[in-house]
Amino acid sequence: SYKRSKTVFDVPSEFLSRIVGLDFDLLIPVSGHLSYEMKEGVLRLTKLTDSFSENRRSEFFLLHGADFPTIDPAARLNIVIEMKQFVLFKLTESFVISIDGTLFDPQFHLKKKKWFFN
Repeated sequence: SYKRSKTVFDVPSEFLSRIVGLDFDLLIPVSGHLSYEMKEGVLRLTKLTDSFSENRRSEFFLLHGADFPTIDPAARLNIVIEMKQFVLFKLTESFVISIDGTLFDPQFHLKKKKWFFN
């Protein structure tokens, strides 16, 4: 991932992004632990733990649904990750990041989850 140095213009944008929505700088860099298993030629992602953005302002989880997130032998991706962004006063906003396509041409989709009781 690429990280640029901060400028004077970042302060207002950081403040506004915390109030009104997603701060894209919270997506990277991410550090944490990913557990996986290989079964019948398919790489299954089983657990994502202690996965946070810089300064621990976002936390990431694997969403399993009916199946585990996978990378198959043809390098097709089927991965869904939930991101909780910590905003002002300990409130959180949830987003779902889905990754599909292939390992060589991944497609990323970002969707905001409903705010309460989801």
